[in-house]
Amino acid sequence: MNVQKRESSVSATTNYLTESGMEDEAIEERIISTRAKLNGCLLENAIYELFCDQIIGETLEHCPIQSTFGRIRKSTKTKGRIITLNMKQKCAVAKYALEERTKDLNLLRKEHEFTAEQYEVFLKAQLERNKECAKMRSSFDRLVVQQTKHLPEVSLELTGLSKFCRFHKFYLNHLDTQLSNMRIENVNSKNEFRRIKKSLRELEEPGRVIHSVEHEQLKIRCRSALQELQRLEMVSAHVKACATRIGSQLASLRLQLKQEMAKNGELEEETDRLFRMGSKLNFLVLKHQEGLQDDMFDYHELKKWLVTYRVPATCQYAHTLAEMARLARKRLVMERKERIAALTLQRYKKLWHHIQTNGAKR
Repeated sequence: MNVQKRESSVSATTNYLTESGMEDEAIEERIISTRAKLNGCLLENAIYELFCDQIIGETLEHCPIQSTFGRIRKSTKTKGRIITLNMKQKCAVAKYALEERTKDLNLLRKEHEFTAEQYEVFLKAQLERNKECAKMRSSFDRLVVQQTKHLPEVSLELTGLSKFCRFHKFYLNHLDTQLSNMRIENVNSKNEFRRIKKSLRELEEPGRVIHSVEHEQLKIRCRSALQELQRLEMVSAHVKACATRIGSQLASLRLQLKQEMAKNGELEEETDRLFRMGSKLNFLVLKHQEGLQDDMFDYHELKKWLVTYRVPATCQYAHTLAEMARLARKRLVMERKERIAALTLQRYKKLWHHIQTNGAKR
């Protein structure tokens, strides 16, 4: 009985879990479908809001507002009830939104084409500038670097600096030419702006309506012309700043050149002084060499005479002097001993004489 009860309870639990799992799956499917409908409704609401924003104050005369729920009694109406649009009104709104989107796409396509053309023009100008910079770099390397690379220790050599200054003078003239060209382009851009403004005033005459696409094209052209004008103005300011900076660098290099030339004069004077001192030292060295030769000649002559007259060597002479000094000291010692012996003998004689006299008296 207990086993049957357990089996019945287990089967009931399994059935309950299976039914609850099926209910969860159905709930998930309903949630997914509800989310999809909600996304569609949100998209429709966004389109309707855009349409309402664009036609504020206007009504659809060809599409009267009707209720989709049929006839509703006044007793069932509530304040603030949302009245939905019918299918005809929805189609009109969608058609209007599609037309506006098509216009926007056409305008964006034209802006993209114009931007691509401007980018191509800008890219060509940048390539020309790149070639120009490469030419200027090659001329700089040819006129300055290759001419002064054989002087690695000299930072400001006269010929190299003159070539450096000539190169920058040529570059400044080139920048002046570019500045004049940019001014001409600026004048042309201003004239083009006046012409476009005049054509815009002519288009705005009474009886003629400007299309939105033409107006947008004119706005795009004016905006691009203004950007080009600002770019040219920035380039002109950059060129002026470069010219000012190069002028200041040239002035500093000239000052540095003067300082180096002054140092060069001082070094030349110091070199001349050292050269004169070296000449004097060479003269003194030659004079001392001549004196040394005379001394060597005298030395050889003296040596010859010493050999001729058999003069002993210096060591033998020193040994002889030492021996003579030793013998002199020994002689002095012997003389002193002799004096002491004489004195002793004399005293002994006196004592002996005294003894003899005393013995005779007795």
